[in-house]
Amino acid sequence: MEGERKEQSLWEFIRNSGAYRPVETQLINFLTFDDVDYSRTRLEDKEMGYQWDRVVIYHKPDQFFIVVDAIKTLRKDFFTHSNLWHTQHILTQGDQWFDTEIDSIGKYAANKNENRLLIYFPVNEPARTYGTFALKRHWQDETTMFETISSTYYPGDMEVFVTVLFPHKKSVPAEELVKRFSVIETDKFPSAVGIKYTNGKSTEILGIKGDLQMDYRKQNFRPRYSYELGKVTYGPFQTDGNFLYGKVLGKKVHWACSNMIKVKYKNHTLHESMEISFGLQPDGADLRSGRAKWRYWEDEAEIK
Repeated sequence: MEGERKEQSLWEFIRNSGAYRPVETQLINFLTFDDVDYSRTRLEDKEMGYQWDRVVIYHKPDQFFIVVDAIKTLRKDFFTHSNLWHTQHILTQGDQWFDTEIDSIGKYAANKNENRLLIYFPVNEPARTYGTFALKRHWQDETTMFETISSTYYPGDMEVFVTVLFPHKKSVPAEELVKRFSVIETDKFPSAVGIKYTNGKSTEILGIKGDLQMDYRKQNFRPRYSYELGKVTYGPFQTDGNFLYGKVLGKKVHWACSNMIKVKYKNHTLHESMEISFGLQPDGADLRSGRAKWRYWEDEAEIK
């Protein structure tokens, strides 16, 4: 949203009359791996001047979700970006996390098992504001949790929000679940973000590239993309892939990746596409050699 909130509440600032605003949407990716499912959808609002990718990762063994919202601005302006989630009850809360519960949605979907949902915003930046406000949704009283940031952005600038959604029984303390997650400092933040998850048995790394144009050369020849331009370091892993999942258990490394040339773990190359020749060059030049991207792959290696 454009502008500055000043003395307004966040909700008063961002809501409108409900009038229709035309946007374009598309499915970028949906992949199923052994431990995680990964989807990516894109919304582009040319009138407001932004492109928004939503990445949803479902962790199958422990049944939680990580939602990554990556926003690329299309024109120079002052924008306020906000990440909103809703509940009926906030039972406990801490630094950037809320343990929540919903009784029902009207007369439907009653929560009979007293299940709870941890909502956690793990990205910690001084420029961000976190908080709550009351809201009427589906004709019932609810509470909105938010993180928001305002700044001047230029064409191509990125912003990223990460939300952990962890359903759990009330017997499981939310504080213990929060401790399992941390943000990995990448060399390309906020154009790429990494999350580390530790459940006591293994260490798992999730890497999400927000800017999918990062790999592309300015010169229009083939291959257009470059590993050196697109590579991102996520802790012990490095790849140019759009999505990375890595699990380290003892000496074994299980990994899955999409749209990549190479995947590395420390000083070990887990995957690298072969060098091939590219013809039909737009500038009429002879064959050029390079490495093609793989659509996706999943494998396991033992590191000695």
